[in-house]
Amino acid sequence: MVITQNGEAKAVLMDVKQYQNIVNAINLMKILSIGEKDLKNGRIYTHDELKTKIKTLLD
Repeated sequence: MVITQNGEAKAVLMDVKQYQNIVNAINLMKILSIGEKDLKNGRIYTHDELKTKIKTLLD
C-alpha cells in the first residue's frame, strides 16, 4: 500500500514477510557483486588452495 501526501507518494506499507524477501534479495545481490569484483581482480582460490587455507586457520 502506498501512502500519499498531497498526491505524492511518501511511504509504503507492506507485510513483514514481503519486506524480508526484499531485504534478502538486496543482500544476495550485494554478495554476488562482491564476488564478481573479486573474480575480476583475481582474488580467487582453487579448491586445493582454499582447503589448505581453511586447515591452516583451524589449526
